[in-house]
Formats: sequence, C-alpha cells, structure tokens
Amino acid sequence: MTISGFTMVRNGVKYYYPIKRAISSILPIVDEFVVAPGVCDPDDCTLEEIESIGSDKIRIIHTVWDRSRPSPSGGYRVSTASITGRRKGPIKFD
Repeated sequence: MTISGFTMVRNGVKYYYPIKRAISSILPIVDEFVVAPGVCDPDDCTLEEIESIGSDKIRIIHTVWDRSRPSPSGGYRVSTASITGRRKGPIKFD
C-alpha cells in the first residue's frame, strides 16, 4: 500500500503560512507528498521554501489557478487546481 499526502498552496510564505513545517511534519508518515503550488506573486518564495525541504518524497505539480471564476461566496475557486493535482500523475492505492 502507498500512502500519499496532497496540498495546494499559493503565496504561502508571503502570507506567513508555515508551509515548510506543515509539509515536513507529514513526511514521516507518507510514502509521497504531492504539492500543487499556484503561480505565486513575484515577491513570494513559497516554491523555493518547498524545494528547500529536499525530500525525495515530495512531488511538485506546477499549476495555474483560474482566478477568473469567482465563487458564490466572493472567494476564488481553486478546485480546478485540486482536480489537476489528481489528474497529472498516478497516485496508486494498492
């Protein structure tokens, strides 16, 4: 059996989300961890922060979030990024 983790993040460092600690904390219990970062603002270093973890368990799937589709609550829908993360690579469940 393979245990996978998944997250999507955009501008995590810019908005003080502890992305490095969050990913590092789950790595001991998963076989792979998939990260789907959106395209970050120029002043954000979220992707570099993730890459600095240096684990071969981390798989990065680069995504572009469609921010042109506002949700009814006034936020933006990022479900497309979630679907893209599931579709781009095999995550096997034995």
